[in-house]
Amino acid sequence: MFDIDENNLLPNETIATKVIVTMALSSAFVVITLGMRLYCRFIKLKKPAWDDATIVLATICSLVQLIFNALFIHYGQGRHVYYLNRHQILQAYKFSSLVMFPFIFCTAITKISVGFMVLRLTQAKWMRYYMYALMTSLVIVNGGCVIILSLHCRPIYATWDFSVKNGRCWDRKVYTIGSSVQGLWSVVTDLVCTSTPLFMIWKLRMGTDQKIATTILIGAGLATTACSIGRCVYVYHATTKLNQDQTCMSPINPQF
Repeated sequence: MFDIDENNLLPNETIATKVIVTMALSSAFVVITLGMRLYCRFIKLKKPAWDDATIVLATICSLVQLIFNALFIHYGQGRHVYYLNRHQILQAYKFSSLVMFPFIFCTAITKISVGFMVLRLTQAKWMRYYMYALMTSLVIVNGGCVIILSLHCRPIYATWDFSVKNGRCWDRKVYTIGSSVQGLWSVVTDLVCTSTPLFMIWKLRMGTDQKIATTILIGAGLATTACSIGRCVYVYHATTKLNQDQTCMSPINPQF
């Protein structure tokens, strides 16, 4: 299936344990913080809103993504591809492709949840229009990515099964353009979703110490922007220089 130089093989080692531990810990943190939020909103305040519903949906998508990544790891993620058999390679590539669907839904819905939160906290017309525009753009851009992933190859399993002889796939430039647009807009919306609540906090009637503490807490969300920028750089190299050892060098499918 691949051209392999048997004289220059890397060791038969794996980074799968590091990957699954990192994902499991981050998912556990998400579930715990979500539980704390829902307890406050449903039990203490008894005022659930659309931002609560959407963040629950985003968390469900995140857990589905974790399951797909676990299957990806089971079939070979973190190992060099030339140590995998044909079945492992096809299954690994399949789940590395399928995992992108919950990933896109999770990131988009999370930001939409932030939009609903801002709508709940403000009555300023310009801010409400701003949030509606943001949420609409997220649906359009990420919906376009889902369409590209769904229709890129016919039949769809030709996306990961290189043995399909009659499969028809779009030019790889479609992936490159789609991933670049989605990645750039992800960076922009990360900045918006982090900065907008910060501006609102400093207009609230609360102590300066509380404002500073809340600013630091929300400002930590800028780490997601840094991750988005890093992903854009990675995507560029991954889509312009196709690497045959994708199961080892790609903890997350680079297409989007």
